[in-house]
Amino acid sequence: MSKLFALFCLTFIVLLACAGLFLIKRAIHASASNSFDEQFDLERDLQTIAGRTADYREGVRAFIEKRAPKFEGR
Repeated sequence: MSKLFALFCLTFIVLLACAGLFLIKRAIHASASNSFDEQFDLERDLQTIAGRTADYREGVRAFIEKRAPKFEGR
């Protein structure tokens, strides 16, 4: 892995919403023991949760306003 790619990945992670990262981590950990259908259901439920967060609304608002989002981890 190149240093430039590693820096890109790190920057991407830092800019993500904390709540979103928590949900991603939860899905990854569950995938080790879930069947495909169980994982599919979990990810559907987690997407529903993510879509109701303040950070989601901020991300959409920032996209519409063509500015960088200011996530607060909520």
